Amino acid sequence: MFHPYEPSVIIGGTYSGSLVKWDIRTGKAFPVSKSLESTNFLIKSINIVSPQNIISVSSDGTLVDWGDDVKAPVKVVKLSEGEDEKS
Repeated sequence: MFHPYEPSVIIGGTYSGSLVKWDIRTGKAFPVSKSLESTNFLIKSINIVSPQNIISVSSDGTLVDWGDDVKAPVKVVKLSEGEDEKS
């Protein structure tokens, strides 16, 4: 996905649950940044909600806020079907 706030940046998800970041200004085929941690499951969805927040959801239901550098998760939430959150 092209980064809406940085047109030269592309964010991608991997089958192993990592996030990668390319910058087309470098002219190189390999990513400029890759997450150091992964969910170990296919990244199904990526959403860039602000310049500092990149959110991914993997096939096991893990939602991750990666922050802008995509190296380490800022927050990890395990989504579960059929369970209500209690306050």
